[in-house]
Amino acid sequence: LEDVVATGLADTTISIPAGECVKGTNAYSGPVDDLLIDAEVAPIDGSGGVLASAGPCRVRPGGGLTSYGVIKFDSSDIAGLESSGQLADVVLHEMTHVLGFGIFWDSTLLAGDGTSDPRYVGPVAKGAWQALPGSTGPVVPVEAGGGPGTAYAHWRESVLDNELMTGFIDPGSNPFSELSIGALADLGYGVDLGAADPFGISAPFAASRSWPADGIELVTELLSPRR
Repeated sequence: LEDVVATGLADTTISIPAGECVKGTNAYSGPVDDLLIDAEVAPIDGSGGVLASAGPCRVRPGGGLTSYGVIKFDSSDIAGLESSGQLADVVLHEMTHVLGFGIFWDSTLLAGDGTSDPRYVGPVAKGAWQALPGSTGPVVPVEAGGGPGTAYAHWRESVLDNELMTGFIDPGSNPFSELSIGALADLGYGVDLGAADPFGISAPFAASRSWPADGIELVTELLSPRR
């Protein structure tokens, strides 16, 4: 993620009690250099369901970018993720949510929130979508299915398939494309689009995939960040 977010954030200081936003996290008081993430392994829903959840917990005054966030990994799935080689993809996916992907999307970035056809309209990611091999339509399709931590906070699985920031992790490669990095730029992060993984849409997946059984769900933790 350091290769993607190329511009550092101003140092800040926070003071958080134990269990801030997510039960079980430790207290902390002191400086934050760019971003502080608290990670814990705890039960969520048993093996093979939701693998992890994450979100911002504190944001900087003014700019509103995250200073502190939490990632929670399901204790029933963590060993399997390590043995399959998917843990790094899951960590990167959840760290991107901590930065605000899918959570800080307001009406200037997400059109059709709550409808059956939500679309992402932020300019940098929209430009990346329009240049993406195989893409159709002017704006980016957003997920409307899944649970409350999946819908309206991820790219649409039936279209973008194995892109890292869909709501489901896939076997094999899960590219972190210019589309997702562009969405971080739309939030105000200084990014390097050249650090993106190659990605293109090779087929209309909606007709061929048995969503959501083709992947394992990753969700956002819809927290209320404190400033």
